[in-house]
Amino acid sequence: MTLLAPPKHFEIAADGANLPAVRDWAQQVFGARFPSAPAAEAHAFVLALHEAVRNIIEHAYDGWGGVIQLEASEEGRALVIRLTHRGRPFDGVAMPPDFDGSRDRGLGLFLMDRGLTRVRYRTTPDGRQQVELVKELEEEEQ
Repeated sequence: MTLLAPPKHFEIAADGANLPAVRDWAQQVFGARFPSAPAAEAHAFVLALHEAVRNIIEHAYDGWGGVIQLEASEEGRALVIRLTHRGRPFDGVAMPPDFDGSRDRGLGLFLMDRGLTRVRYRTTPDGRQQVELVKELEEEEQ
C-alpha cells in the first residue's frame, strides 16, 4: 500500500496556529495506511502526532520560531512519521502526568505513549533533532 493522497513530506512553521493542518494531515496518512482501522485508533494516532508537534513548538523552539519537517513512510506493517527540526534537543523523559490537575506537564508524552507503538528521539548526522513516531496495528484492526 502506498501513501498517495496526502503528501509524504511537508514543512510547517513552528507555530501553534499550524496544529489543525497537522491533525488533518495525520488523519489522512493514517487513513491511507490503515483504511479499515477503528476510529479510536485513528483518533489516538492523530492526538499523539498533535502532541509531538506541540512539544517541539513549545519546548524545542520556545516561541522563537523555526521550521518542522514532517515525513510519512511505510515500513513493513508500520506507519512511520519523522518530525525533524533545528530546535533544542529533547529526550522524551518527563514526569508522569498528574491527573488531579496540579501539574500540566507530562500529559503529551502520556498521550503519545498510548497512541503509538514507539517513539524515538535522536540527533541526525547533520545536527538536527528528530522524533520518530511509529504506529503498527494488528492485522484484524486494519
